[in-house]
Amino acid sequence: MPRRPRNRIVPTWVAVTVTVITVTAALPRAHGDELPAATNGSQERSFRFEYDIAPILARHGCAAADCHGGATGRANFKLSLFATDARADYRALTQDLDGRRVDYVDPSQSLLLKKPTRQLKHKGGKIFSIGDEVYQTLTKWIEDGAPFVRGKAHQLEKLSVGGAARGQLEVTAHFVDCDGKRSQRDVTKLARFGSTNTRTATVDEDGRVTGKEPGIAWITATYAGHSQRDRWHVPFPPPATASESRPQASSSSGHPLDQAWVTSLHELGLAPAPPAPARILVRRLYLDLAGRTPSPGEVAAFLELPEAQRVASTVDQLLRRPEFLEAMAPHLWQWFEIPGPGRDDGPRKSTYEALRNQLGQWLALDESFEELAGRILATKGSSFLQRFEDPRDRAVYFGRTLLGLSIGCARCHNHPLDRWRQDEHLRFSAWFANPRPAPERPGTMMAGKFFLPGDQQAVAPALLPIGGALEPTRDDSASPQQVLEQFLLGSGREAFTRNLVNRVFGWLVSRLLVDPADDHRLTNPALHEPLIEALIASNPEGLRELIRFVVLSRVYQVTSDPPSATQVSSSDPTLHYLARRESVPLTDIQRQRSIRHALGVTIPLETSAAESPLAQQLAQMNDGRLHAALSDPGNALEGLMLFEPEASDRLEALFQLILSRSPNEKESQAFVSSMENEKGARDLAFALFSSREFGSKR
Repeated sequence: MPRRPRNRIVPTWVAVTVTVITVTAALPRAHGDELPAATNGSQERSFRFEYDIAPILARHGCAAADCHGGATGRANFKLSLFATDARADYRALTQDLDGRRVDYVDPSQSLLLKKPTRQLKHKGGKIFSIGDEVYQTLTKWIEDGAPFVRGKAHQLEKLSVGGAARGQLEVTAHFVDCDGKRSQRDVTKLARFGSTNTRTATVDEDGRVTGKEPGIAWITATYAGHSQRDRWHVPFPPPATASESRPQASSSSGHPLDQAWVTSLHELGLAPAPPAPARILVRRLYLDLAGRTPSPGEVAAFLELPEAQRVASTVDQLLRRPEFLEAMAPHLWQWFEIPGPGRDDGPRKSTYEALRNQLGQWLALDESFEELAGRILATKGSSFLQRFEDPRDRAVYFGRTLLGLSIGCARCHNHPLDRWRQDEHLRFSAWFANPRPAPERPGTMMAGKFFLPGDQQAVAPALLPIGGALEPTRDDSASPQQVLEQFLLGSGREAFTRNLVNRVFGWLVSRLLVDPADDHRLTNPALHEPLIEALIASNPEGLRELIRFVVLSRVYQVTSDPPSATQVSSSDPTLHYLARRESVPLTDIQRQRSIRHALGVTIPLETSAAESPLAQQLAQMNDGRLHAALSDPGNALEGLMLFEPEASDRLEALFQLILSRSPNEKESQAFVSSMENEKGARDLAFALFSSREFGSKR
């Protein structure tokens, strides 16, 4: 019950009257009923708690994870994270704690006002002051009886955001009421703001944007569970000295990916770096598509081809080789969260082996991406989904692997950074329930039912509302697997395609356009959105087709060499914005396959537990396998020493064998004497195999 005014002596009839009035005002609080519209003839704007009060709680941090929006709340006061569950927050404010957080008789005595203004002890500190606009809004709400809704029902359709380039964000909410009438309202003072790149631009709580460094940043605004963004960018200035001038590579490539890439770079004042040297490029191709470095003969064959045909001819050959299957398999294992051989010990070892075989069959048969999705969704035999017992885990797995959407947060609460609500997650999870025997058709199965713990009512299945698309009509006799496949090829197709092209681009270019790969959302934009759009527009049917599309582009073929000796840090804009390639360490499997192929010996392929490149390099140097391979009778080094009589020729052959290049003059002078005997040759070969150059894909 609301508190009665304290320390006052009033006649009995007054006290009774006050009590009646107070109870009447509190009734909507208990039932969430809509209050009637104002009857004084004024055309007051319709009111809704989730659009007028809840955003205040989110904007001022009251509903943040480190305050009352945490899993257990704080100080016996629990709000939904970022105030995304309006009804729960309304109950917490007006009903919990016996309704003591609002005082209908004297609103200024409400805990909701006294704590944030620090009139009472508040661990969260002072949030606003008496008389502030926020204080007045909350006071007026309580004076009006703290309604949940008032006036015509209206719904938030979308947000529009602008003004980032001018330094002040402006956020407009677009509503539609129950009669279909549309209206809009400035909600800048109720929105929360953020920047996707704080090194480039920051935004304060009032939407004021401050530029810091050249580059691209998206300034985001969130209001009532909806988000929108506005682009902020400043081109990079020309290099300070002529010695650091940017390469002026031709932009005449007709490849759609290159056109989008060059346009994005030019907007930033950057020019694409030149193509990688031929020996670097052929090494890159073999590492990506064969999982190993090329032999000297393969390098020579590449160099003998006409320059315009080198890449196309080589990629077509490599895509047909069995080695391609071995090279791509680890990427697929990672994509679909299957441990590799040697890391799958345990009761599910046979299951993981069967799942790897299914992915291998898809690769070998050159099936389409739609057929890959069918394999993932299959419920017979070893299943990618059935290894998760809870339907909610299956739904989350489907979202992150096939749609590139991280919906897991919505399992416990409305997603704080994306549009997914908890009820949407539950209804989507219902599609993944195990099938049950159909009593009316003996021997057949029917769609399963998904029940929440402690709840007797089944959850009605519904597909995710992706992109605002309505759930398609479907045959009631269709199985959940068929429904989900139709969903992927229908309203979910854009998300499905966006996810797969981003992952394949990331494998080949060593940089995801959307990172992490399973977090495609409005507030996590692509590094270059036009590149994603060009990849989607290519409409690839299968993996080989998509790989060929990427590899034939200049984006893939560009050099990793910095434009100058002074630009070697990760903050180099040519590296950050993909104007040039990033040099990355070889994987354990790539490194070991390359050693095995170069020496012509058999060594066991094992993955190291080491995570950093330095730790992996040290592990290789000390595990004994490289020493054993170099001492194995009949290896390529032994043949090289036997058939090349001159030390200089041996050195040339060794460098070609391991590094796919000739030694430079300094290296020739330093190492030629090592090739005069077998021990020196083995030591040098060990050093070259352990070098950063060998262990990197440039």
